[in-house]
Amino acid sequence: MAVYSVPPSDIPHVLGWNPEQVQSALAFPYPGTGGFVRLKVFPPYQDKRGHAVKYLQPKKTPPHLYVLPSVETILTNPATPLAVVEGEKKTAAMVQAGVMAVGVGGIWAWVESKTNSAIVALDRITWVEREVALYFDSDIWHRPELLNAVYALGKELEERGARVAVAIIEQQDVTGKAGIDDLLVAKGCEALNDLKRIPLTHAAFTRSKAWWKKWRARRDRAASSSSSSLQVTADLKGFIHQTRKWPEYVMKNFEKKQVIAANVTDRLRHTGTFYLTPERQSYFFDMASRTLHALAEEGFTRFLADVTGLNPTESEFRYLLEHLLTEVHQRGQPTQVYRLAHYDEASHRLFVTDFGSGLWLLDGKTVTPAPNGEAGVLFASTPQATPYTYLPAGQRPADATLAAFLEPIRFDPAARLSGEEWRDLLFVWLLSLFFPELHPTKIIPAFIGPHGSTKTTTARRFGTQLLGERFNVGHLESSERGEQAFIATLCGKPFAAFDNADAPIRWLPDRLATYATGQEFELRELYTTNTLAIHRPVANLMITSRDPHFRRPDVAERLLICRMARPERAFVPEAEWIRRTLAGRDGVWSDLLDVLNHALAALRQVPEAAPSKCRMADFAAFGWRLSHARGGAEAAARFYSALARIEEEQAQYATEEDQVAACLSLWTTTGGNLGREVDTATLYRELMELAETEGLLLPKTSAALGKHLHLSRRPLETALNLKISVGRTSHTSRWMFSRAKDTEEVADSALPAPPALRAGTAPTQPNGVEGGQEGQIQETC
Repeated sequence: MAVYSVPPSDIPHVLGWNPEQVQSALAFPYPGTGGFVRLKVFPPYQDKRGHAVKYLQPKKTPPHLYVLPSVETILTNPATPLAVVEGEKKTAAMVQAGVMAVGVGGIWAWVESKTNSAIVALDRITWVEREVALYFDSDIWHRPELLNAVYALGKELEERGARVAVAIIEQQDVTGKAGIDDLLVAKGCEALNDLKRIPLTHAAFTRSKAWWKKWRARRDRAASSSSSSLQVTADLKGFIHQTRKWPEYVMKNFEKKQVIAANVTDRLRHTGTFYLTPERQSYFFDMASRTLHALAEEGFTRFLADVTGLNPTESEFRYLLEHLLTEVHQRGQPTQVYRLAHYDEASHRLFVTDFGSGLWLLDGKTVTPAPNGEAGVLFASTPQATPYTYLPAGQRPADATLAAFLEPIRFDPAARLSGEEWRDLLFVWLLSLFFPELHPTKIIPAFIGPHGSTKTTTARRFGTQLLGERFNVGHLESSERGEQAFIATLCGKPFAAFDNADAPIRWLPDRLATYATGQEFELRELYTTNTLAIHRPVANLMITSRDPHFRRPDVAERLLICRMARPERAFVPEAEWIRRTLAGRDGVWSDLLDVLNHALAALRQVPEAAPSKCRMADFAAFGWRLSHARGGAEAAARFYSALARIEEEQAQYATEEDQVAACLSLWTTTGGNLGREVDTATLYRELMELAETEGLLLPKTSAALGKHLHLSRRPLETALNLKISVGRTSHTSRWMFSRAKDTEEVADSALPAPPALRAGTAPTQPNGVEGGQEGQIQETC
């Protein structure tokens, strides 16, 4: 317990004021509070009203719970009964007797003095369904004002979910009183089993119940006019200010930093929760604002400065921030953090952030608002995003629909897919953003077209719709700093669009491949030499380019290539497009949430997809399930057919500037080369002859040519309609090229209409109101 005596000369420094009547003191340190102590003073201090005060605590410090280390371990386990005792000595006696107990410094030391609200320390304990017994001195049964305080504490704990009883300790004589420590000394630990305990519904509390209702009403009125959290902040600032004023001979500067850091950490633990992700990223969840702050981001720095009154440039603040990072890494609760949405496949529920303090909970039928953190689902704050509102169907503008949002996009009419098919694929992609658990690999929409084909406007409209008015497209830089900025964006935002990716950037293909395959980024931590930090990409990426150089086959296979064309009619100013998008943002979001509900029902109806050779397997399976739920096998087959044409676009994209492909196309049309087996050296020599004639550039060696053919084999086969067979001898590869079989023609029909896009649906309403029956969901999905 570490109780110790305080010399008379040190008492003023410990308390922050000088109680001149006090000659000596016994200090009771409160574990886990960073140095908070209460003093039992001798003789008792006489206050201004003539009351004898036996215990004093430092000036401007709030009440704390007295929790011994052996009890700390069970605070979050409601299966363990808990005793609440008045006083440190009594608490220690109970723990020594084998009872898990916490102490309050006085009968009212569980409320803040200025607000009458419960101290934040009570939040450390899980009260729901816990058996709690209150042990207070025997005189509470003879003094109504004391019994009122005990009853108020019991009601506070009952409202937190505890099952509360009050122990009756018999008074020893008419003048004296008895505490639980006296009982243990007189009769031993066995006496605890004989104590009578009564619930708060007992007749003994009749008068206290009437008093409590009036007290509670006064407290609620006071809370409505002054924020309890503001008072907590003010108390903490006062404590920090007082600590910094202590002279050097009482407390060294490093000790002040330790005390401040410990107290701030304790206060934050009481007002929120520290979390640690699998990637070792540190977060703090503020219960009052329902905001999840990343400790490494500027938002938490500003939050911490506001709570403590410290300037971020001060040494105490820097020490505090490092202390908090250590605290999270050692004792933070493990969790997963989300940015846009979370799909719980087991319960078929979808959680979607509202970019504020709440989220939307979808179950396949209803759209229900809930606070951030509901069911343990935590969304990180996104300062760049603006919250949106779900509007019932009757309150939405008529043109605020997903169909109206996608309609203005103009695709190249000469491409393999129709504009309608591309819009449908973008629609499925948009839905896929909200099911990240089904998409460990990512597909990247790439808007490619000439100058003036509205690529930038299209990307900016998607970002504005999702995140709001503060969104803007990003730009790529070829430097190492640009690479780090690219990774930071992918790992810190729910959506990102990079515009005009035209210049050759050395690192871009590797980073796009890493992102698309769902891998994590490993980067050296700043100001260290060999410490690696793991960063998990969470953003949904979009990219635009007029003359792209990221044509590597493994990258091309992850792109949803959208060929764009210049508008045939007059240009609409981009500012007007953004104004329209913002004006209809709530309505389009509402339509999207309704459609996501239908998608949930479809995924439940069709649990698996048919096998596919599509490289974008996760996206293909997702779209197939949605299509099959709506239109059966025929609609699902048309979806796979559209993806096959996208693969042709990918192959054309990967090979259209590949001079090996151009040379190989000429070589295979020369008589006798199809079906002929050649080794790499012979093939290289013959291709070089053609390249010199046609002015083409080939790899410098036959080995480089062989490597290129191996890496580009799939897009070359698709783009040139070839089947490339390769064998291996002891020294070289042997190649044979033959014409691929003609594929069966598929009717040129659009994809099945996605939910709520071309088929009428019954939108769902908030607050659990159903918006359609199961049959309607099946029909429209």
